[in-house]
Amino acid sequence: MITIANPYIETHQELSEEFVSLLIVECPHEFYRIITEMTKSFNGELSDFTFWQDDEQIKPDKYGDMIVNAFSFDLTDKKIVTLLYKKLHNNYNESDLIPQLNKINANIGFFLQELFQTVDFALDYAELTPDDVFKICSVKPSIVYDSFLEKIICYINILVELKNTRFFVFVGLKDVLNDDDLKLLYNHCALKKVCLLLVESSKKRPLLSFERAIIITDDLCEIVENYD
Repeated sequence: MITIANPYIETHQELSEEFVSLLIVECPHEFYRIITEMTKSFNGELSDFTFWQDDEQIKPDKYGDMIVNAFSFDLTDKKIVTLLYKKLHNNYNESDLIPQLNKINANIGFFLQELFQTVDFALDYAELTPDDVFKICSVKPSIVYDSFLEKIICYINILVELKNTRFFVFVGLKDVLNDDDLKLLYNHCALKKVCLLLVESSKKRPLLSFERAIIITDDLCEIVENYD
């Protein structure tokens, strides 16, 4: 279980596969401050938020991911593509595909040697590496989703596969997904054994049975819901 602590929030946020955690901050200034501080923690900067596994403090970006803007995240951003290339490179090293790349490099060598004879000076070249092939062929995750819910699920699947991500923080998710969509997302995350934290600026709708919330009111009082 991963615990999120903040000295200004009395109740610690315990991320669990059994419940979806919500942090609802109704005060606009406090909402901005909390999002800013949590973003700092994921960027490795000094922050009010600390993340713990049992008694050990952990780096949130190593085990989790944070989406601040539902309209701007991309399945083909540099972070994901870098992780993808690393995964494919490791798989290549452990596979029986090495002779195939050697054969490709040999054919390229024959081609280049003939082409080099068309100029009157010496030329050098480097053999292709797996990473070169990925870049030349623009290898990246396919866009196979038709809805925002499917996009989130694809994003979660990719990071679980490439990084073994264990929890996700979403800001304002209830502004763009209704309860039916959220139930499908929650069920998917439960199957993937992924924990969720939703940070919202207001209580949009009554909590679902498997949601529990810490509410910071406009006058900075703290209320908990569905905590037994």
